[in-house]
Amino acid sequence: MNNPRRILFVCGENTCRSPMAETIAKKWIEENYKLENEIIIKSAGVETVPGWFAASHAATICSPYLDEHASQQVSEKLLGDSDIVFCVSPGYFEGLIRAFGAQSHKIFPLALDGSPVDDPYGRDISEYIRVYQLLETHVHQRMREVYFGEFN
Repeated sequence: MNNPRRILFVCGENTCRSPMAETIAKKWIEENYKLENEIIIKSAGVETVPGWFAASHAATICSPYLDEHASQQVSEKLLGDSDIVFCVSPGYFEGLIRAFGAQSHKIFPLALDGSPVDDPYGRDISEYIRVYQLLETHVHQRMREVYFGEFN
């Protein structure tokens, strides 16, 4: 990989799913391929207030990665600064395509089949663990694609 890959994970409020996906991707890079300097991972939300902390269960599961997490809003600049954008649900994927059509070539659903990843917000930690495991499957699959250069 010659240039850094800048990957953005998107969900609703950037407090649960996309920060967990960001964590999973960072762990994958650190543990498997030592590409910290080649791939930059971020997350954002389409319906967030900038500066929100990660949901407490998400922070617990992803500690220490989310200890200082502050939500950020999806913006044209953030999308422009990203090489690849993965959306956790079809609704966010379709919304980003509508709102940022010029960037549509880099926006993809996280799940290859386009299925949504349910929002665990407000539920118990067992639901967060279930969602984390589902995200892990999707993120690992997408990271292998990025690592092997299928997103050129």
